[in-house]
Amino acid sequence: VSVLRTGGGNTRRVMRISIRVKLVLAVLVPLLIVFAAVLAIDYHLANQQAIELAQRHLSQMASNHAARLDNRFAAVEQAALAIAETISDADPPMRPRIAMYRVRALFYRNVNLRWAAMAMEPTGSPGSRRVGWYVLRTPKRPKPRRPRRPVRPKPTTRPARPVSKPIRRPTAKPAAKRTVPPRLYIKNGDLTRDEPSFHEQYWYRQARDIAAVVWSEPPPDPDGCPPVARCSVPLVRDGHVFGVIAVDFTLEPLGEYVADNPPVDGYSMLISPSSRVICHPDSAVSPKDTLEELAVQHTSPPLHDLASRIRQGRSGIVRFTDFHTSRRSWAVFEPLATAGFSFAVIVPEASITQPAQQRFRRNSLLFLAGLMLTVTITLLVSLRITRPIAKLVPVVRQIANGHLNVQAEGIRGGDEIGEFARTFNKMIVNLKVHVADLARETAARQAFESELNVARDIQKSLLPADLPETKGLALHAVNVPANHVAGDFFDFFFVDDNTLAVLIADVVGKGAAAALFMAVTRTVIRNQAFNGASPAEVLTAANRVIAADNVRDMFVTLFFGHYNIRTGELIFANAGHCPPVVGTHDGNSRELTAETDPILGVFVGQQYHQHCTQLDPLDSLVLYTDGVTEAMNADDAMFSEEQLTRLIANNPAATPEELCELIVESVETFRHHPRQDDVTVLVLRRTS
Repeated sequence: VSVLRTGGGNTRRVMRISIRVKLVLAVLVPLLIVFAAVLAIDYHLANQQAIELAQRHLSQMASNHAARLDNRFAAVEQAALAIAETISDADPPMRPRIAMYRVRALFYRNVNLRWAAMAMEPTGSPGSRRVGWYVLRTPKRPKPRRPRRPVRPKPTTRPARPVSKPIRRPTAKPAAKRTVPPRLYIKNGDLTRDEPSFHEQYWYRQARDIAAVVWSEPPPDPDGCPPVARCSVPLVRDGHVFGVIAVDFTLEPLGEYVADNPPVDGYSMLISPSSRVICHPDSAVSPKDTLEELAVQHTSPPLHDLASRIRQGRSGIVRFTDFHTSRRSWAVFEPLATAGFSFAVIVPEASITQPAQQRFRRNSLLFLAGLMLTVTITLLVSLRITRPIAKLVPVVRQIANGHLNVQAEGIRGGDEIGEFARTFNKMIVNLKVHVADLARETAARQAFESELNVARDIQKSLLPADLPETKGLALHAVNVPANHVAGDFFDFFFVDDNTLAVLIADVVGKGAAAALFMAVTRTVIRNQAFNGASPAEVLTAANRVIAADNVRDMFVTLFFGHYNIRTGELIFANAGHCPPVVGTHDGNSRELTAETDPILGVFVGQQYHQHCTQLDPLDSLVLYTDGVTEAMNADDAMFSEEQLTRLIANNPAATPEELCELIVESVETFRHHPRQDDVTVLVLRRTS
């Protein structure tokens, strides 16, 4: 609710918020802060827990699938090693063609072999050369071979060498025939004729050079056949490699396995050692594509990092934006120990954090329900609390408008608000009495203040006006009372043509009594001064008159002197007053520290003494009361005579009026506490 307030001629709109709203906000805001913090912390912890669980689960799943896929590679490798050991350990050495029969037997037994070959080094005899044969499954029907003419055995005198039994070509079982892909034909070929540079190819050269099993990755088949992985096993006899057996293991069954075992909400990939994507759900991704090419194509640095780590044979987790689903995803990958391939699981990050999000939504709904219940209860309680207060508002408004004949009605109960209503009604009754008393007191105070103002005007009229600069003399005085009327006073008048009487006094106490005592003292001093008496005689006679009738034991400190305007001589008497200061024309100052007599108005038979000093031309006589030197700052340090003397010495050229204003201004600047004493300053200057 907004209300208009006017003040100083300006209208401004002020927002007013009811107690009910404040109470709801006081409960709701802390509750919101606490629940928001709890929800944020709980979501963060749940999200971290879900990520850790997902990492362990996906890593374990990738490891299990990688182990199963690796077993298939290991089975092919073990079968090739078994054939190689049989050929290498044969004694006498097995003929190349007979050895090739063993390789063909392995080829026929495993329908997942795409290609098998055996290549041998030269025997070392003159005219020997590398030989090699291969067998291949191809979608093209091979041309029929022309039958060979039987070769008649040459006569020899040596005994016939026992011929080993020919190895029969194993007949493929019907079940095995059914597993062979349709329209694939078996082709036998000669490596030396079809691939004359086979000994320079990686699969042959690497297996021969390191004398160990080598898995390689042939280029994709131009005929569109599934990709393969080539296992090369060296034939070693007496520490020397005399040949290599190689088999191509088709990866199509592995791709089917990968496609049939996807993770929840994700998919799996089989990646070659050179980072080719062997299996991917996106038909646009072919086995010819590498992860590096896909990273460049889709501007994805994390894919490039994934390819680099797969080439190094490492396992791990990479977060990236999947180009297939356009979602933020995780790639959990695990290498296959045998062939160097890698198995990867791609899972959207939203699926991983979904439990945490579901928990957050559930907790948010519970929080909103609790918040609505809290707001409802708070509103009901606030209505019960604020309804009695609302009844008090119009009553208070009437009282603010000056109507005191009202009472707060309809408010019952023993709680604090009921007690407040009863006390409020009692307060109204007391307020009426107090207002009446206050009106009487205000009238009396106004009358008294009016009298004080009259007294102040009378007191001002008793203080003489400035003396015009004449006869080589300049004079100015200032009186600043602490209350309406002052106890300090000053006076100056000519007692003859050449003598100026100068007076400054400070009556004990403040207010009207001090002002009356000041008026009496001034009158007595003037009466005695015009009789032609000296300053000491004037004070002695005045003290006798004042002390005789001083029933209240009041007293006054007073400085009285006669200044000869022709010679500059000053004759003075001091009745317990502050010593005056003389500021010389050359920038120095001195106090009139002559012996001071007792205060005036207490001792009836007191005799006062007088002293004499000389004022040079341009010297200034400064008379003051203790309200100047006893003013205190914030550290309760007094203004002091030293500071006043220094101020007068620093301003030798100042006129009496300027010096009076400078002293009063310095005291007010120095003062920290409210003014407790009158401040009176009189400056007399000899101008010639």
